This record gives sequence, structure tokens and C-alpha cells, in this order.
Amino acid sequence: MLSVRKILHILALALAISSLAPVAPAQAETCQEAITLWSGTPWERTFPRVCGEEARLALWNTQLGPYLDANSAAVAAWSAQQAADQAAQQAAAQAAEAARQAEEQAARDAAAAAADAANCVDAASVYPGTQWQRTFPAVCTAAAIQARAEEIRIYSENVSSLQASQNPNEQPNPANFDCNLTLWQNTAFCINQTNSSTLAPGAIPTSQDCSLPQNAALPFCVNNQPLTNPDATINCANPTNAITTTCMDLFQNSSVGGLDCSRAELRNMPVCVTGTYAGGPNAPAAPAGPTNNLAPGANNPITPAGIIAQPVAPSNAVNAAAQNNSQSSVAKASEKVSVNKEELFAEEDGEEEPPAGELTVTFNSELARYVVKIECNLAGERLTVRGVKKGAKGVRYTISIDEDGIGGVRTKTKLSGYTLTLYYGSTKLDQIRVR
Repeated sequence: MLSVRKILHILALALAISSLAPVAPAQAETCQEAITLWSGTPWERTFPRVCGEEARLALWNTQLGPYLDANSAAVAAWSAQQAADQAAQQAAAQAAEAARQAEEQAARDAAAAAADAANCVDAASVYPGTQWQRTFPAVCTAAAIQARAEEIRIYSENVSSLQASQNPNEQPNPANFDCNLTLWQNTAFCINQTNSSTLAPGAIPTSQDCSLPQNAALPFCVNNQPLTNPDATINCANPTNAITTTCMDLFQNSSVGGLDCSRAELRNMPVCVTGTYAGGPNAPAAPAGPTNNLAPGANNPITPAGIIAQPVAPSNAVNAAAQNNSQSSVAKASEKVSVNKEELFAEEDGEEEPPAGELTVTFNSELARYVVKIECNLAGERLTVRGVKKGAKGVRYTISIDEDGIGGVRTKTKLSGYTLTLYYGSTKLDQIRVR
């Protein structure tokens, strides 16, 4: 829209140019075409075509100019109001569309929640009546059902492996336990590994009371006890049973006095066999008071309160020294035999394996995370896992592999429906689709 000043300037320029040009007889009179102001507004007006200088000046002075001066401010205000109204209409339309989309999403969420509520599974108990009994809670969502099924599968595989390698007179093999899994962390063997790892080589815990559940699984307390007694009662001397409710209750009740060795569950405990439990026939008498008759550098043999002392005879030191010498001789002879056998081993350089790896994805309900795990023959390397899903952004994980060929990550990203591919550089090693 041209302002009055600009229009007058254009006309003046046109007149100046026309006055400089030679006037031909056929062009003696110039004309101004019709002008329409403020088209599409309430002030729209068209001024007619005029010819001749006097007619043009008269049009500007009596009609066009006064009309511009009288209505320019009103047109500007009207145009601003129109722009504001249009912006408000657009904002209202966007808000209405957002509300419609939110309503649709709420309906979809409600339908999904209803579907999940209708798709529940009850609590499940596995290995009932055994030391491996465990109850898995009821769940309803598809992701939770899948995660619980995977957890039950892992648990069953570990228990089956443990049972297959065990007979009533042998201790289970600790190698069958994966102590990184939460379901095994409280077992005797995992407690054993944790406690033993904090001790110096050859050292033993400060407390030698094997009746205490925290010590029952330690190496110096393990004595190849059967899981059950001949009368089918649980044998608390077996370290695997030490963390059961029955045995822990018996240990707790005995903490304020001597062990009740008349109980079948406790009669195989070392202190019950030797009679060294508090009040037992072989229990050492409590010293009347501290003594200073120890040899220089000797340790005070007084047992701290709350710990059942084991009998110690002076001859044990001599017997232990003799036993150590005997064991040393046997070890040297065994080492010599081993060297001779090694000379008979076949010559083999081994074959190089191509890069290989296996990718697994599980959902850990306790951590509320998906766990991406890699097992491969690329120790010390860094592998890449790329995930794609229709309608979703791609994901990528860079995973470091430890010296055992294992690596993994935990992620909050919902990987259900993603296809994950494992790469070593540009080499594709494995691919899975997460359900």
C-alpha cells in the first residue's frame, strides 16, 4: 500500500520526465490511469482516469489527496486489528488440534492399559518344597510378563545345572553359580567368594565359629556335609543350608548360649561333634583373668566374647609342621610327574578364529532396565550395537569387552520392537529382534 508521500513523489517524477521529452503532436496531452486505494478494506475507493495536467492536479488536490489524509490512520488501525484477529484464530485452531490429539492419545493409553489389565499372569512358584524354592510375583503388562519369563528361565537353568552336578554326599560346585545374578548373590557359595576375596593369602577370618551363618560357607568350615540327615531333617552343617530360615533361626537362638546339639539340624556342626560348644563336655574353661605369662611376641589365646573357642593343643603346632613338610614333598613329586606328562602332550599351534559374537537382550524388572549383553571372542575390543525400529529414532551403543569376552550395558530406552545388530568395525556378527 503506497503512502501519499510516495504517490506524490512518483507523479512529480513522471511529470519531470515528461516535461524534458520533446512533445510530439500526437502526445500533446498525458493521461493518468485509474487508481484504486486500500483494496479489500472498508475504505476501498477507485479514482477515475484523467488526462491533462490540469485535470490530474485537480484530482489530487480535490479528491485523492484529501481522501488519503482523512483515512490513512483508520486503515492502518483496521489492518493491525485484522492481523491480531488472524493470529488469535490460528492460535485457537492449534490449541483445538492439540486438545484433539491429546484426547486421542489418552484413549489409546486407556485402551492399552485395559489390554494390559486383561493380560495378567498369576504369581508363580518354582522348585516348591526345596532349598531352591522361589516365588515370582504376578505381573500384567506385556513387557513385565516377558521380563518375568526370562528371569524364571535364567533361574531354572542355574538351578538345573546345580542339581545335575550334585549328589547328597557332595558339595555343589561353586562354578555353577553366577554370582553376578541377584538371584544367587545370597547363596553360600557367593557369600564364600565375597568373604574370601577380602582376606590375605593363607589368612582365615578372625571368627572361627562355624555355627555362625556368615562363616558357614567359608573354606575352613566346609567339611563335605550332606544336605540332609538320615532322618530327612535339614543338616545345618552343610554351608548351602546355612542361609535357610530354619538354620538361621537356630543360630540366632543359640547366640545367647550354647548350641542345642540335641537338635538333629545342629548335631553335625563341628562344635557339636567335638563338644566344644558353650557348656559342652570339651568346652575350655573361661580364664580367671588376663595373664602376662606369654612368651615375648606370642598372641593372647583368650577368645573374644560371643565366639565359641576351638580346642588348641600344643602338639598341634608340631603336627602341623610335619604335615606341611609332608605336603611339600608330595607337591614336589606331583610337580615332577606333571612335567614328565607335559613332554607327552601333542604339538598344536592352534587355529585363529574369525570374529564371532552373540547378542542378547533381556529386561531386568528389579532394575527397570533393558540389559544388552555381548559374549564374543574379541577380548579388549569395543563393539557397536545399532538398533532400528519403524517410526522411531535409531539407537547406538558402544560396548567395551572385558578379558573374558563379555560386555554389556543397561538402558532405559524401551527396546521392545527394535532390531539390534552387533558390529565389529564394519563386520556384522549377530542380529536379534527384541520382543
